Amino acid sequence: VPDTNGNPRRWYSKSGNLLGSHSIFIFDPTTSFGVIVLMTGLDHNALKIAINTIQIFQRAFDNLIEQTTMQLYGGYWKSDDGKSEAITYVEKGSLWLSRLFLNGTDIFELLEGPLYPRGRRYGIWTTGRDEEFRVAIGRTELQDDVFVGCFPAWVTMDPIFAKGAPVDLILFDGGPDERVAKVPSVDGVMKRKYWR
Repeated sequence: VPDTNGNPRRWYSKSGNLLGSHSIFIFDPTTSFGVIVLMTGLDHNALKIAINTIQIFQRAFDNLIEQTTMQLYGGYWKSDDGKSEAITYVEKGSLWLSRLFLNGTDIFELLEGPLYPRGRRYGIWTTGRDEEFRVAIGRTELQDDVFVGCFPAWVTMDPIFAKGAPVDLILFDGGPDERVAKVPSVDGVMKRKYWR
């Protein structure tokens, strides 16, 4: 069942039918949103009712996730010395990075060369650890090759290390009004200047 941005969501369900009783329990473990349908009678399609119910409420859950993600990770980030900065935002259910300068160096240009497309954005994905993210940099020359797909984003991870950490590792920390983005590879700390 796709979310409101068209991204596929994996739902898990258990259904059952016994004579005139029909039921289904279906849930999305990512959002902890689920629907239970219990019914009796000749109409036995509990799944159809559950999917219709999901589609009614999905937009509200997607909006909540997008707002929370933006509040936690979106915004304009800048170091105290002004040499490091980043711009992160949420669009269509995904977290994106459109600018990353570390100690005065344009990291995108460093990794992709001087001809990398200006205005290109990079996806940011969670590592599964709290507040820890990686930038899916990939390779520009392969990004539109339908036979390659997202493969370059994964095989080109960790192209450059410094201080024992990859340059595409970003850690977020702090309360809602005091958020910081840390880049361990340069011992960098950027404070969020705004996020709305």
